[in-house]
Amino acid sequence: MDATTRTTIEHDCARLITDFALRIDAFDHGAVVALFAEDGTWETWRGPRQGHADMRAYLDAKDFTLRARHIVTNIRSDVTGADTAEGTAYWTYYEGRAPIEGGPAPFDGPRAIGQYFKRFVRTNAGWRIAHSRTEFTFTRG
Repeated sequence: MDATTRTTIEHDCARLITDFALRIDAFDHGAVVALFAEDGTWETWRGPRQGHADMRAYLDAKDFTLRARHIVTNIRSDVTGADTAEGTAYWTYYEGRAPIEGGPAPFDGPRAIGQYFKRFVRTNAGWRIAHSRTEFTFTRG
């Protein structure tokens, strides 16, 4: 595999990590699910979700009164084969209840900090997340 192809794959997979954070914070459930392969696995803090329908049901049960931001840093992706790659990133999670009158949501700092571990696969629709695991390093207690 040439360097340009490798760099393009690494970029595409790193973008999936960023898009995951952006879409989940926007409560764009369809877009979150579309980042995964059809038979993908998402290990959530409430247990594993397998396939698009299960992921969508999990997301649709979330609390929409929260404002949330996942800040991702130290993103790294590595090609592991012609159609596979792996990636990791640190994340910091902020949340707050949206005030009724609008404006910014108050918060007391990060609620949690951790790391994403992702495996990617090339599909007919392009690169997708095959497996996603979230590890908590710190939580506000």
